[in-house]
Amino acid sequence: MIKPFKTLLFLLSVFIVFLGISFFFPSGKKNIAKITLYVPSTDSLLGAITSKPAMAEQPEANKKPPIMLNTEVDSNKTVLPTPENGEFKKSMMKTDTLTRNTSLAYSTNSTATDKIVPIEFTTEALGSFFAALKNGEAGSSQVRVLHFGDSQVEGDRISDYLRSVLQEKFGGYGPGILPAYPQNYQPYGIRQSASKGWNYSNLLQPNEMVRKYGILGGLSETNDKDATEYIRFKKNARDARNALFDRIRVFYGKNDGPCMLQLLKDGEVADTEILQQAQTLAQHSFTISPDAKTVELQLANTGHILIYGLSLESERGIYVDNIPLRGSSGEIFTGFDHELARQLFGMLNVKLVILQFGLNVAPGNLTSYDYYEERLYKQVMAIKSFKPDVSVLIIGISDMLRRVDGRLETYPSIEKIRDAQRSAAFRSGAAFWDCYRAMGGKNSMLTWVNSNPPLGSMDYAHFTYRGARVIAGKLTKSLLEAFDRYSFPESSAIPTEAIARPDSSQGG
Repeated sequence: MIKPFKTLLFLLSVFIVFLGISFFFPSGKKNIAKITLYVPSTDSLLGAITSKPAMAEQPEANKKPPIMLNTEVDSNKTVLPTPENGEFKKSMMKTDTLTRNTSLAYSTNSTATDKIVPIEFTTEALGSFFAALKNGEAGSSQVRVLHFGDSQVEGDRISDYLRSVLQEKFGGYGPGILPAYPQNYQPYGIRQSASKGWNYSNLLQPNEMVRKYGILGGLSETNDKDATEYIRFKKNARDARNALFDRIRVFYGKNDGPCMLQLLKDGEVADTEILQQAQTLAQHSFTISPDAKTVELQLANTGHILIYGLSLESERGIYVDNIPLRGSSGEIFTGFDHELARQLFGMLNVKLVILQFGLNVAPGNLTSYDYYEERLYKQVMAIKSFKPDVSVLIIGISDMLRRVDGRLETYPSIEKIRDAQRSAAFRSGAAFWDCYRAMGGKNSMLTWVNSNPPLGSMDYAHFTYRGARVIAGKLTKSLLEAFDRYSFPESSAIPTEAIARPDSSQGG
């Protein structure tokens, strides 16, 4: 039996041999016959990090983005104070949605870096959304923001922070749109479960029906006339705003005939409705007391029925609906059924669509991303065809690192993709926010990963939960600053020259 100390001695011997080689031979690739060897540098063997991350807007350890509480629109400069609200402090105890690290704690002394990376927009680009907010539309009806993104936004990441701030300012309760079938990563404050009779498909599956009709991220369907299927939501009282919804809307269609839909509050039947046959898109809403701990929908005698999605909401206010599409580059909107999308955008009163994609495009490392710019342009134009007055905001790709010869560095495609996204935004009349620049530019993900606690995951592509809140704070601050610019153009907090399109030749 080999003893542990002998294994340790062997590993140390191997390390010393490699260290000696690195002293006597220049580092780098060596071609010997048909074999290529890589000789590491002494620094890399000793653990020194030779990649220099950009330090502009460096995220600080133990810092979090502040939430805006009770700030008023009548100021020409939006200020986001550090929260003292106990409800929000509790919400910061959420675990990381990718790593499931349960050790994250709320720090009352932390704040986000203050420097604003402005949203680049014309009045027309965000005018419809900002006008709805300025005119108080959220006080009398709903204003909807659909936040589509790749795995960077899974589990309500980024969306939840933006929703919390906007609902605190403009009103509204509840997380908004959810699929009928529970996802791996669920929004904080809500635990969803469902019966086994549902068939769920998402937009990335080779399913023609979901690619035409799954505009809210996926479809749930059932075919059993004899079964009773349920969808259950258990509230988490620690997250008050998400849990205080008082209405549930069900978006359904393609049902064979009438079916019974029941609403249960804490196990007791609270309401019953007969859903009539609907071959296209229909909706039904239930009102429910906000103090219900468990809310359940039961469908009986259904036959075939499609559930496009559910909305946990209140009658008025603003909603930021999180629609994550892991593995997607965002090229989905041109494939949707136009009439269904038009109806759904109208029912929801969608005023802003946020697109946050790009990570799944980066590994290709192409010379040109003109093709991607053109495809993204077509997606924005498709969205605008669903509802001509809708505003669109493209969030640029975040930093992402690869390992080259033992060193971590930004993918060479990142800035090309960022520039393609910006060009697509300007061509299509959308707004653009440079997430890469907000992080700090080239190699900034290294700084985020090495922060204490970490703001970036060890895959050097995704934010941790805490990091997602930092970037969400930056985005939210920029969006509210842009709203101030729209509302008070003569007293803009940022000079005009500061919001001009940055020179794409600059790294960050």
